[in-house]
Amino acid sequence: MKSDKGNALFLILIAVALFAALSYAITNSSRGSSSTDKEQAEIQAAKILNYMAAVQDEFTKLRVLYNAPAYDINFGNNDSHQSNSGAIGSDHQNNPNCSTLSECSIFANRDGNVISRAFYDAASMPVPSSSGHPVPGELRVYNNFIEDIGSNSEPELVMLMIGLKEEVCDAINKQLDLPLASTQPVAPSIGRREYWVKASNYAERLPGVGSAYIGEATFCSRHSYGWYGYILFSAVHVE
Repeated sequence: MKSDKGNALFLILIAVALFAALSYAITNSSRGSSSTDKEQAEIQAAKILNYMAAVQDEFTKLRVLYNAPAYDINFGNNDSHQSNSGAIGSDHQNNPNCSTLSECSIFANRDGNVISRAFYDAASMPVPSSSGHPVPGELRVYNNFIEDIGSNSEPELVMLMIGLKEEVCDAINKQLDLPLASTQPVAPSIGRREYWVKASNYAERLPGVGSAYIGEATFCSRHSYGWYGYILFSAVHVE
C-alpha cells in the first residue's frame, strides 16, 4: 500500500513538473514572438524612413542639377496601385508640369533614378473605394501646410504613407525621438492630392491643434478618417 501511495505521489510530482515546464515554454514563446514583432516593426520603420530620405535626396538633386521648379517635380510612377482593386499602371500623381521627364521625374519608370517600392507588410488597412485614395504602404505626395515649418504662409510638399500598423508608427516616432501617436491629437487632413497645385486651406494644416508634432517636418500620426489609420508625414519641400 505504501508503495502504491509513493508511486502515485511520484507521478503527481512528475505531472506538476511537466506542467510547469510547459507553461514556461509557452510563456517564453509568447515573449519571443512579441520581441520579434517589435524588432520587425523597428526594421520596417528604418526602411521606410531611409526610402523617404532617398526620395528627398533625388528631389534636391533635380532642383540643383536642372533648376527644376519644386512644383514641376514628378512623383508619379507605374508601380502604384490606384486602389485595392489591384489595378497597376495608373497615372495617379503624374505631374502635368513635368515636360522633360529625365530632368524632373523622381522614379526610374518615369526616367528618374529612384526605384519605386511599397511597404505593404508595414500596413494593415485597405482603402474604402477606388476613387484615387492613397493605398496603404505606398508612398504618395500631397500639398499641405505643416504648422511652424517654413513660413506658415506657403504650403509644403508632403510625402505620406497611410494605413501603417500601430507598432510601425510607434517605431517611427521612437526613431525620430517623438511621442507616440496614441498620445497626440489626430491629424485633421492629408492635404491636396494634386500636389502641383498649392493648398489654400490653412485651417486644415498638419499636425493638428495641440500636438507635440508642431514644428516637426516628419512624424507619424493617427488620422481623423479612421480608415486611413496611422500615417507617416514627411515634408519633402519647404517654402
